[in-house]
Amino acid sequence: MVSRRLAKWDVNLEEAIRRYLLITKPLHNLRAKQIDMLTMMLLKFNTERSNFKRTSDVWKIVFSSDNMAEIRMTLDMNKGVFRNYIHRMKKIGVIKNGQVSPAFNPLLDENVKALEVTFLFNIKDG
Repeated sequence: MVSRRLAKWDVNLEEAIRRYLLITKPLHNLRAKQIDMLTMMLLKFNTERSNFKRTSDVWKIVFSSDNMAEIRMTLDMNKGVFRNYIHRMKKIGVIKNGQVSPAFNPLLDENVKALEVTFLFNIKDG
């Protein structure tokens, strides 16, 4: 027997990314500012990727000095704290090889208009 619950939200792309990261927080344990940073990076990725054939080129734009400075200024962070947060995200595998790991990017297909996250808990006797 499976018990199902559905929570439905009508949101824009930025809010969909943020909520995905908040829902999966127990898996990555990112701080609030890191979630804000990652949300902005993924938003840039998802809005720019239709302009490029190769995703590696999109990631170059996302991690460009100009974009990183824009994110830092938007979030009102000093350079040291921003760098430390980026370093921590690299250390725990959120950022690998100049890209955000696919596990942290909820929208991998540009035609996606709905995002469903399913948690399955197998409850053992006890």
